[in-house]
Amino acid sequence: MSDSNFEIRKSILTILKLDSKRLYERIVERRKEYMATFAVKRTREHFKEVFKSRYDTITFSDLKLLSPELIGCLDSYYTLVDNLKWYLYSTEDMPATVQDKTSKDVKELKGSFDTLSLYLDAELDVSQQASEEVAS
Repeated sequence: MSDSNFEIRKSILTILKLDSKRLYERIVERRKEYMATFAVKRTREHFKEVFKSRYDTITFSDLKLLSPELIGCLDSYYTLVDNLKWYLYSTEDMPATVQDKTSKDVKELKGSFDTLSLYLDAELDVSQQASEEVAS
């Protein structure tokens, strides 16, 4: 892999790491507020900001630079996010049921996020080491 491919790979990994982290933080840390807004106003408009992600703009060309294991972790994580998003956009459940379901989903999301973070950090380390070897 050329030096420029290592840099591109490192950039993609960094973007994915930051995107997944910020998305997770919004889902978890703003949960109380977005659930209160949903319960009181029964609006879903505010979910757009909560679930905003760059992952949808990653191309196959970008993904092919990543390991199959990492791609699997990305798919698992973003599928859980998408399932939660779909549920919140489409549910007719009462607020207490929504609260219970999202609580369960957030716990599952945490496990997936932790695994994804480990894989991203490992690939960033490998990419950094390979880039340094090419440079020397």
